[in-house]
Amino acid sequence: MKLFIYFTLGVSTHRMRGYIEASLKTIQKVFTTIREAIYNRTLIELKEADICGEVEMDETMFEVRRENI
Repeated sequence: MKLFIYFTLGVSTHRMRGYIEASLKTIQKVFTTIREAIYNRTLIELKEADICGEVEMDETMFEVRRENI
C-alpha cells in the first residue's frame, strides 16, 4: 500500500529505498506494473469511448526524464 501512495506522490524509485524495506529492483517492478495497468486501462476506456482523431497522453505517466530539474 505504501508503494502505491508513494507512486501517486511521484517519489522516485531511488528515493523510495530509504522509505521502505525493499530492493530497488522490486520497487521498479512494482512501479512498472502500476504504469502498465494505468496504460492498459486508458486504452480500454479510449476504445469504449470511440474517440476519433488525435489523443494526447501525459508523459508523466511514463516517468520521462527532463533536463535542468
